[in-house]
Amino acid sequence: MKNPCPLFLAILSVCFFADPVYAQSCCDGDSDIILCYLSAADFCASNQDNCNEYSLDGAFMENGLAEKLASPQNFGPNGTVDCNLVFKKLENITGVQTINDDGCDIVFVPVVALDPVTLINDLNETYIPQNILDAIYQWSTVCESNLVVVTQAEAKTWGYTMENANVNPNTPVNGSSLFSIFNGPFGTLPFFNQGGTFQGVFTGTPASGVEILANDVNGNPTVGLDMATNDIVVGDIGIFCSGGAGVVSPGPGISNNNDILVCNIFALACQLAEDMVTTTQIFEICPGETVTLPDGQVVGALGTYVDTLTAFNGCDSIVITEVADHVIPPTDLTYNGCDGDGYSIIVNGQVYNQAYPSGQETFTTSGGCDSLVNVSLSFTAPSFTAVTTVLCAGEWLVLSNGDATSIPGIYVDTLTASNGCDSIVTIDLSFTSPISATTAISTCPDEPLVLSNGTLAAMPGSYVDTLVASNGCDSVLFIELSFYRTDSTYFIREICPGETVAIDNLSYGAGSSYAVVATNIFGCDSLLVTNLLAYPPPLVNIDTFVQVTQSVISPFNNHIPPHYGIEWSPSEVLSCPDCPNPVILSNNGVTMFQISLTDSTGCVWKYPISVEYVCNVFVPNAFSPNGDGINDLFQPFSSGCPVQAFSMDIFDRWGGKVFHAEDLSAGWDGTFHDKVANPGVYVYLIKLKEFGRDQLLSGEVLLLR
Repeated sequence: MKNPCPLFLAILSVCFFADPVYAQSCCDGDSDIILCYLSAADFCASNQDNCNEYSLDGAFMENGLAEKLASPQNFGPNGTVDCNLVFKKLENITGVQTINDDGCDIVFVPVVALDPVTLINDLNETYIPQNILDAIYQWSTVCESNLVVVTQAEAKTWGYTMENANVNPNTPVNGSSLFSIFNGPFGTLPFFNQGGTFQGVFTGTPASGVEILANDVNGNPTVGLDMATNDIVVGDIGIFCSGGAGVVSPGPGISNNNDILVCNIFALACQLAEDMVTTTQIFEICPGETVTLPDGQVVGALGTYVDTLTAFNGCDSIVITEVADHVIPPTDLTYNGCDGDGYSIIVNGQVYNQAYPSGQETFTTSGGCDSLVNVSLSFTAPSFTAVTTVLCAGEWLVLSNGDATSIPGIYVDTLTASNGCDSIVTIDLSFTSPISATTAISTCPDEPLVLSNGTLAAMPGSYVDTLVASNGCDSVLFIELSFYRTDSTYFIREICPGETVAIDNLSYGAGSSYAVVATNIFGCDSLLVTNLLAYPPPLVNIDTFVQVTQSVISPFNNHIPPHYGIEWSPSEVLSCPDCPNPVILSNNGVTMFQISLTDSTGCVWKYPISVEYVCNVFVPNAFSPNGDGINDLFQPFSSGCPVQAFSMDIFDRWGGKVFHAEDLSAGWDGTFHDKVANPGVYVYLIKLKEFGRDQLLSGEVLLLR
């Protein structure tokens, strides 16, 4: 654990510690937060291009992370976080006191993986001198607010080992003590990604313990809070990088999950470095109650009280106490009943009923606060209604108690209204007399008589129909029904396929019939019926499907007598538009032809012919980009069929994309970022479309040197 300043020494400007002895105020109170960093360039010897990329002033951070931290829109008095970050480069570190003298609040440790002697990159090792890493570690333990962000092999000093085994995406551990780095002032992220060729997970942690803050897909820890130092340890420096080493966006803007994560980490660092802790507590009291404030003062008046205390580390701790009135909302007791139902209730010793229906009672709670109860009872009187009811002969009046009557007179019925109370109805009941009549009806045969019950009377004879009179009662009608004479005439007409005959704005085709209606002397319909028949189809043999390959250019085998007229569509790609078996002139992807035949009757017969083009694409399995002009490019070779869409992606064995093309003629020359790629096996994924057919080709290709 970090060494807090003893409470009895908090008034001193400097806290003193033994074995070793360092001088640092753990409550500096500065308005600026000093972000100190090591420059990898100081440890790189001559080959700085590959060495200095992974520090705050390096190629992978200076245009991304550094711009975001320096932007006043993100960090500053008017920024997302009210924290003014000031960058300071650490130089000539001889011990902890050097870092103290530089006024550092945060130290960001770069990755230096280039051996200055052999000039070979080894991401499992650090080439920052051990005495410098020891000084940074010891400085972190001096004060609670001293924060270090360290990654990869540089974290060995903190007791961590890493392995290049991460599988993206990485997800936060819910409920962790530093969950604010995933849900903070710069936004919330459900996941983030590592980048570059080394993507680390924790394979060893110190005995002093670590709180895991994030894991990869396989559950391996990738971000942690070191319990001994309260420092943030990250498996991969690429989380903070842009360009080819990570996905942090260039410029000051916040546009992806990694942007949110890195800015939330430094927002938390600002909060830790500012030292002061503010706590708010709220009390609700009843009249006469009191509250004891953190400084021991007892108050009973409502209001806000602010106490400034001294924390265990000697820094200010502000406690805000809000004392508010404890308000108990009144309770409403209501009842809606009927006149004379006998309902009553006792509240606070008072009887409430129809004679005493409303009032207010006051109770006192155990805390001494008043609690009001409002009582409101209502009782509804019965309603009275008089109605006159006329029923048909033979009907019955049924009262609410189940009694039924068919005798005229005055009746009283007691019902239940919608409010549940009595509704008394006085009924004056009377009955009507029945009505009957006789009639003769003549109609056409196709117009049967429809009786009132829906029955069709289609035969001559006597019928009895029961109708409803204007008063709503039955009226009996006796009917004598007869039908007039009618007849029909039939015709036959032949038409071409697809041809129609228009009659009365309706179209009729072969296989159907239509009727023209004439009226006879009785006014009934007389039908003239025409049956439409189709001419018989030609006696020909027409292909329905043909296959075109690179060696077959005339695939048709149609047998058509010479007296038929011939027309092909489309005809632009054929050798002739009116011969039975033309030659396909160009392999341009026409997949459907139609041949139309005209016979001696003038009818046109249309036959669709489906065409399939056999296209094969060759993909080599090895190439040698050595500049000898032979097999220097990796690219697929088309069969000659037109390619409508094409894309090709090539990946290394880690899944990193090394090449992308959307032009069939563009091949991979074995380079990545203008550098020669290592020999070995790569994976390709090719998507192309020929004649509307999508193809997906994948496999391995061997790069030889």
